Amino acid sequence: MLNRIASQVFHTIRLQRKASKNLISVQNDVSATTVNTVVQNLLENNFIQEDGIGHSTGGRKPLLYKVNDDIRYVICASLKDHTMTFAKVSLGGIVLDRFTSSVQSLTGEAYIQNFLQQLDQFIAHLDDCMAISVILPGVIEADRGVVLYNAQLKIYEYPLKQSLQQLYAVPIYIENDTNSFVTAERYMGALHEENMLYVTIGDGVGGGLLVNGSIHRGQHGAAGEIGHMTVVQNGVLCSCNNRGCLESYVSWPAIRGRIISLLMARRSETCLHEWVDDQYEKITPEMFIRAVQNDDPLSIVINNEVAEYVATAFINVLHLLSPDTIVLSGKVVQGNDQLVTRVQQIVEERKLPALASKTNIKLTSLSEEVELFGALSVACSDQIPLAQ
Repeated sequence: MLNRIASQVFHTIRLQRKASKNLISVQNDVSATTVNTVVQNLLENNFIQEDGIGHSTGGRKPLLYKVNDDIRYVICASLKDHTMTFAKVSLGGIVLDRFTSSVQSLTGEAYIQNFLQQLDQFIAHLDDCMAISVILPGVIEADRGVVLYNAQLKIYEYPLKQSLQQLYAVPIYIENDTNSFVTAERYMGALHEENMLYVTIGDGVGGGLLVNGSIHRGQHGAAGEIGHMTVVQNGVLCSCNNRGCLESYVSWPAIRGRIISLLMARRSETCLHEWVDDQYEKITPEMFIRAVQNDDPLSIVINNEVAEYVATAFINVLHLLSPDTIVLSGKVVQGNDQLVTRVQQIVEERKLPALASKTNIKLTSLSEEVELFGALSVACSDQIPLAQ
């Protein structure tokens, strides 16, 4: 119990920028004695530091505390099909250094070796480094740090944590990217519910489940893989060998394919044809969303189709788990308010009447920094309680 309180205290200080013990006690409904103990341990472990004197409402002026951004930091890495991002991030979420490189169609062992080489070049030293945290898509066994399954990168049963432990004498964390995003939304975002489904829709579809404040992984670490939920019976064959998976209908490659198909059939009904001038490879998610915002007929049709598939998956999840909030992110949905609104409408129309309250479906509050904050949160959610 005290470990959980330590995490709550730390994140209260981070969110408030500066906080007194009394404020911490009130916001977390924790006794002054417990707050004193937790704050002292966080100070001794350099997670927080004193930062001046606050205003008094009567009596002695309180000491203020802030997250120690001057000393402790985490090396964060986000691995994707085509890019690798490395960053040095302070405990308060300040990006101190960042480097992104493109990956030229590397897969398997070649991809891993490229990652290890670039990580080593990025790390000048590990003085005051609290941990190295790596996130990537796929089925991850987080406890052992093994990448069990990533079809796009062709990485299977790879002990990535073990490889890093042989090179660096700091704690190592390997996590599924969307699991890290839901952790970040809980601890660093605007949402603090204990039961959330986080869904990212981009080149693929990923999902992370937070149940009673903790990531729900399932027996083999694959819980939350909503992208491979069947939404069309006997539908399109997916890379996972199932048919009709959500990812096959709402990921950007699927949307782009649908756009091209309709462009070739009905060119006059869309502004997209004029924007790309027959060079269909130039179509981007941002262009598609802009067309939706401009009420482009073809784009509206496709956007509504995507909403139908997403809402179908969400209704299934709601009836099974009934999360407090469903959070959306990714290049297909970021800025696509029409999609979010339509998904919300369909869910409200078709969900079980017993679920009387409105389902909270919203865009992530973490925007472009969600990957780095996700990797940071994975390390912090484990390391901060160790101050006890």
